[in-house]
Amino acid sequence: LPIYMVLNETGTLTLAGTLVQNSDVNAKRSIEPVAGEQVLAKLSELPVSTWEYKADSVGVRHLGPMAQDFHEAFGLGEDPTKIAPGDMAGVALVGLQTLAREQDRQLTELRREASEKDQRIVELLQSQTALQSQIHALAERLQALEATAR
Repeated sequence: LPIYMVLNETGTLTLAGTLVQNSDVNAKRSIEPVAGEQVLAKLSELPVSTWEYKADSVGVRHLGPMAQDFHEAFGLGEDPTKIAPGDMAGVALVGLQTLAREQDRQLTELRREASEKDQRIVELLQSQTALQSQIHALAERLQALEATAR
């Protein structure tokens, strides 16, 4: 028989497939929208470290926030010493969405500013061309006046 799941003595669970968590809207209650800017602000302040679990072999590194910091920042989950992978993914997803919206807003603003500057450059070039025409006309008039004065 194939082995699909192994739980070792240190508590590491190895799956031969994908870890799937229920996220069906019908299994949820008290659904509320999230303020992305607030989540992003908390996320930017969240300490993230690398560490070794005491139960793992020396040199086996992991990366992420401490559960207590995560729980304090976001108030998610029922145990402040544990982080649900879905909560971690949700926070990361909101952070990315918020950054993407901000980047789009900034890009739109930069494009608007560039368009205004392009228009100003066109106006200045048109003005320069008009001034050059006026200077040329004045030079011709001056030459004509000098020719009559001789």
